[in-house]
Order: sequence, then structure tokens, then C-alpha cells
Amino acid sequence: MVLLGIMGTFAQEANAVYCAPRASKQCISNIVYWYNSCGVLQSVAQNCNRTNQICQNGQCVNKITQTDSHSIKSCYNNNLYWYNAQGMVQDIAQNCNDNNQCTLDGCQTNACTNVLKCDGSTCAINSPDYIKYCQNNPQNQMQNMQNGGLNNGMNNGMSGGLSIALFGQKENTTLPWTKNITAANNDKIDFLMVLRNASSAPIDNVSVKTDIPNDISYFGNLKIDGTPSAGNVTSGIDLGTLPPKTSKTIFFTGSIQSSAADNVQVVGNINSGQTTNDSDYVALAIAAPATSSRATAAVGNSLVNNIKKNWYLWIIIIAVLAIVFVIIFRKLSSDV
Repeated sequence: MVLLGIMGTFAQEANAVYCAPRASKQCISNIVYWYNSCGVLQSVAQNCNRTNQICQNGQCVNKITQTDSHSIKSCYNNNLYWYNAQGMVQDIAQNCNDNNQCTLDGCQTNACTNVLKCDGSTCAINSPDYIKYCQNNPQNQMQNMQNGGLNNGMNNGMSGGLSIALFGQKENTTLPWTKNITAANNDKIDFLMVLRNASSAPIDNVSVKTDIPNDISYFGNLKIDGTPSAGNVTSGIDLGTLPPKTSKTIFFTGSIQSSAADNVQVVGNINSGQTTNDSDYVALAIAAPATSSRATAAVGNSLVNNIKKNWYLWIIIIAVLAIVFVIIFRKLSSDV
């Protein structure tokens, strides 16, 4: 019996050591309670009713008002979620998945990000999403160039320095970017220049300039890497330093202003003080303007002007015709 008593005492002491007091806090109603390490309720830690707060997750927090709800947006589980003023996650504000298989979808710096990838790493080339989002996208041309594509019709001899690729397409069309365009007077043509530093070092003092023939009027709409710019490619644009193994896109628009059929070229040039220059071009076949109602009106106006200038001749012709008519009329009358 003595042995059993001693063992019971040891068990109680061991249990007392194992169940550490005030190991955690939990809420019951609106009061915070202490629990020991064995999960046994002990004593009151804090009464939230006295502080006009509520009990959440074992602590008293300020009551959430309507203005506290949906206070800020932040990234959570790769989507954008609403948070209240106390920093507690609430419900989803925006699903960052844009249902485009060609994009890398995510959430960064409290905003959804959808990075279009047209190099085949996200969606299969010639898949429906690739055709819809990549086939006519300038970024596709840039990424293909980075992978060594777009060599048809280009001067890409500069394997270790600057290179340029120039493409064009009719404005507001679904046709792909091309090196050869057939256009008519007043057509607007979009141009895309893809600039590349293929070297392993940055290149300073990079500039680009486009030579446009008289048949094409520079229309502006200049964008550098998708951002509108106030520059003019016909007078030249300074791009500063182009980092190694990077590309830059320049987009602008021209308008066909030609009164006759012609074959012309738009030439893009890139250069710096460190490497050999490079250039590329787009060929345009301009169709002759169709005969319009203006031409017909011009012919009519010319006839009227001719009559005005030679009015006396027309009077003589009319008088002669009148005399001939009288003679014929009298002859017919005498025969009757």
C-alpha cells in the first residue's frame, strides 16, 4: 500500500509538470480564458465586454464597423483579397486568373499580374489562345527575336551587338506583321521596330531613326515598350543605355499619301557609339488611286470652260444650223 501511495504521488507530480498552467488563451462568449497545456479551462484572462471589444482568436480586438470592412486590398493565395482595418482577410476582391492559357497569372504588390508569354512556355503554339493573343501581338515578335526567329528579310549579321527588325501591317486588321505590304492612298500603316542587344554587356548612347519616303506621312501614335511617347522616329529617338540580352519595341503609324502607283521602303536604323550600325526595312507596294467622281467632274468642268472661252464659234455654228433648218423646211413645204 505504501508503494502504491508513493507511485500515485509521483504520477500526480508528473501530471502537474506535464500540464503547464496558462499555456494558451481561448474565447468563451466575449471573454478570454486561460487554458493549461492539457486543454483544461483555468481562469479569466481578459473580459472584452469591459473594453467595448470582441473576443477573437483568444484576444480582445476592436469591434469591426462598416467602414473597417473591405478597408484594403492585398495578395493572398495568388489572388487579390479584401482585408478589414484590423488586417484580417475577408473575401476575394479579384480572381487573377484571366482565362488565357498564354499568360502567367499571379498577384504582386497588391495587384493582379498577367504576363503574356508567346514563346510556347505557357500555351502551345497555334493553340486557340496563342492565335488569339500572340499571333498578331508585338511582344510575340520580340520574344521570337530573342529566341533567334524573325530572320526572313532582316539584317541580323550583328550576333554580338545591336540589331533591329522592322515590320508593318495595315491599321485595324487581323493580318500578321509582315515585311511586305500592299496599300492604297489614305491607308494607315502600323510599324513595329524590335531592337535587340544580343551582347553580354550594356550598350550606351543607343538611338533609332526611321527614313520614311514622301509617299508616306508620319502619323505619330508612337509607343516605346507599349508606353506612349512624344518623340518622332523620323527625326531620331535617343534610347540611352540598352541592357545586355534585352529587347525594346517601338510602335508608330504612317499614312499613305500618294497620287500614283509606287514601290517604296520604310527603313529603320539603330546605332550607338560602341558598335556597328544595323538597319532593316519594310517594302510597300502602293496601288494607283482609282478614278473617282472627282475626275468625271473635272472633265465636265473642262468642257464648260472650253465653251465659255470659244462662245463666238458656238454662235456661228448655231446660226448655220438654223439657216440649214429653214432651207430644208421651205423645201419640204413647196413639195407639198
